[in-house]
Amino acid sequence: MLLSVVIKWEAIAIAFGVIILLGAVTGTLLRLLYNQFITLFNRTEFDKALDKGLKIEKVFIPSLMKQTLKLHIALLYLWKNDLPKFNDKLDEINKESVLAAKYYWATFSKFIDGNLEAAKQQYALFKEAPRNIYHGFLSYEFYDKCLSGVFDYYSENYAAAKEKIQEILPMIKNPLSKEFYEKILQKCIDNS
Repeated sequence: MLLSVVIKWEAIAIAFGVIILLGAVTGTLLRLLYNQFITLFNRTEFDKALDKGLKIEKVFIPSLMKQTLKLHIALLYLWKNDLPKFNDKLDEINKESVLAAKYYWATFSKFIDGNLEAAKQQYALFKEAPRNIYHGFLSYEFYDKCLSGVFDYYSENYAAAKEKIQEILPMIKNPLSKEFYEKILQKCIDNS
């Protein structure tokens, strides 16, 4: 005797619809939380941004958005001068379109730390990173101009450093970076 299976197409369609709806609602909520985090980050409300970022990081599935969130959290640690947590968070970043930004900030942190040799090593990794940067970040060329300008400064090529830093400075928004590049620019002007 054959068992007949009755397929309830209506039930399957409803279940499928509910799954799609839940996915859409979840995705929208995560995007809203991420946007709130970025708003706090851009307003330089770093403590609030860090709290929110660490909370929402736990619920994100592995994705490009999670990788960019991790990079922003790493930057918050850098601005709080917590280099071990900054480095730990950077180590979690592995998406191709975030690597150049990762190595830019790793190089930048070595400049801040005064470790020129480590900065050179990170810069070599930056130069090997894919150039297709996630659209939420500045361009590879911009990052390269920033870093090469600082290396020009350390090589005492003050004119080249001054030119590059003057070009990039208006586009820099975060206070730590702006202060760092302004100091380098002033030293270039003083040595010209």
